[in-house]
Amino acid sequence: MGGVTGVGGKLGRCDRYTVGHRVRAADTSAARPASGARGCRDRAPLRRGDRHPRHRRHGPPAALGRGGRGGPAGPLRRARGPGPVRPRGQGRGRDTGPHLHSHARAGHPRRGRRARQRRQYRAVPLMRIAVYGLGLIGGSVALALAEAGHEVIGGDANDATREAASEFFEVAEDPELLSRSDVAVLALPMNDDIGKHARIFHPKFFDGILTDVASVKGRPMRIFSETCRYVGGHPMAGKETSGWAAAEPGLFRGRKWVLCIDEATDLDDWTELARLWTSIGAQVVPTTAEQHDAAVARVSHIEHLVAAALTHLAADPLDRTLAAGSFRDGTRVAASPTHLVEGMIRHNAVQLAHAWQQFSDVFLETAVKIGDDLVHYDFRMRDWLDEARQLRQSWPPEPGEAEEIPLTREALLRLGVDGGWVESVHGIEVATVRRPRVKSNP
Repeated sequence: MGGVTGVGGKLGRCDRYTVGHRVRAADTSAARPASGARGCRDRAPLRRGDRHPRHRRHGPPAALGRGGRGGPAGPLRRARGPGPVRPRGQGRGRDTGPHLHSHARAGHPRRGRRARQRRQYRAVPLMRIAVYGLGLIGGSVALALAEAGHEVIGGDANDATREAASEFFEVAEDPELLSRSDVAVLALPMNDDIGKHARIFHPKFFDGILTDVASVKGRPMRIFSETCRYVGGHPMAGKETSGWAAAEPGLFRGRKWVLCIDEATDLDDWTELARLWTSIGAQVVPTTAEQHDAAVARVSHIEHLVAAALTHLAADPLDRTLAAGSFRDGTRVAASPTHLVEGMIRHNAVQLAHAWQQFSDVFLETAVKIGDDLVHYDFRMRDWLDEARQLRQSWPPEPGEAEEIPLTREALLRLGVDGGWVESVHGIEVATVRRPRVKSNP
């Protein structure tokens, strides 16, 4: 049984992150401001290791230790995003000093994106969240959750990845330690044997919510839904690069995140995850696993095959010399890691075959139009190309007005069919949502 390592091996949730101002934890014996003092101007200067009185309810850092269970605090690092993660205290000079409360003294609320995020984080209960697989997606999930103040414990099969990630949150060498969490996120390639991880998160050892980030939902649903509190997930975000080095905490801001609602899905668990992912900036799209797999076959998986075909088509030296913007944009995803694309094709084969047939029909129709033009000397493809141009220019669709809907299966699935998404969750009954102004076909 491996141990858990962290920043200095001694950090817990409350030691590393608090919502609002926090002076770095080191010495709890620092003098407190005199009683009866009002306002930052009247208080005694804060010393290193002291807390602002506004946050004393969390207790001294050394006493809280690992998530409030005791143990001294260690060196502090905090993820800042988007962009590179900076060690706390070596950033932009915002981490210490009473001057941070100038807005509060003036009676004005804080403004800007960071302030909005802090207000949103306050509405989400802090949890212990396990992330297994610290590549591009899993690493970005872990960094975003750590930045939001959650206690994150990561796991990965690669020793170098675990060592690099331990600079920012706790890392478990033994995957079974991940079962000691409120939420577990499986961030593994589709080709991995996810069945063996089902044993780790068996109800005998794990009573939290299990979710994943795989681009195909049918297979995990069959494996996990009968034994776990499983909610299938898929963030529609990524890069051509992969691995921990490519991870960034801001990867999901403003991006769609599918959360599946099927017969076996517990709606309370779905709501909890929707609240969690919207708190880090994602827009949650509710749909069934079957609807998801059919849609991504058309808008993601088949594009990888077409990009690979175009790359093979232009393999001659002269072709590659003359290739420019059109070739670059049309073949961008051909640079994706082969094992990831292989997993998409293998595990979504039925839906991909159907999508390929639809594509072949469109392609054959296009070939017929080109042949007619050669015979009749009349460019009859103009209307078809104009329609395609208008469809492309209208993407992404403009969001409609915000509205509130009840958190019921029927209302959420109708929202997903309309192409809508959840922006925030209020309690357990209501969500704020938006639909695109141009609705998709049901």
